[in-house]
Amino acid sequence: MTKELPYHPFYCEENIWRLALGDWVRATCGALFVTNEQRAVAMMAQRGAEQGARGLDSTGQLLVWDYHVVLLELGSQPAIWDPNSALGAPVLASAYLSMSFPQGVPAQYRPKFRWIPKARLLRDFRSDRRHMRTIDGGWLKEPPPWEPPGPGHTLERILDLGDPFAGAVWSTEQLMAAIAARRLPLR
Repeated sequence: MTKELPYHPFYCEENIWRLALGDWVRATCGALFVTNEQRAVAMMAQRGAEQGARGLDSTGQLLVWDYHVVLLELGSQPAIWDPNSALGAPVLASAYLSMSFPQGVPAQYRPKFRWIPKARLLRDFRSDRRHMRTIDGGWLKEPPPWEPPGPGHTLERILDLGDPFAGAVWSTEQLMAAIAARRLPLR
């Protein structure tokens, strides 16, 4: 029987945190937080459209996320694990990046990536889910049944591309070059 990847709609950061905790991937992995200054990243091959994300459908049409988080497994064949992707998991990193982030989209929809190695992710990423609350304290989207990775909340700092708390920020081309050259730090 195949073990299912951790998945709860609209909680990609927690899905990836739990994936990093599990035994699906090796230690040489980490999270890629995907966003941009406008918090509007165009992606393809995502399951979110039928769940109410901004965009069209997940059959090849663009979808816009405010941010997304995936796991990058390093090694001889770097691969991306994205439980929200219609491409499956894992997918070779070069294929995932080229199929998920289309060329030619306007600049305000192009992704930026922040790499956080597994050990640092498990140590420093915290979410009390405040970003998923309405003004009156209700939920924007129903939370997962598991406990959040807390206490505290570092998600906003990680997504703030001007905050050096979580490291460097790269364009798609810079990220692909760093993966190919094996230049991603593991600590």
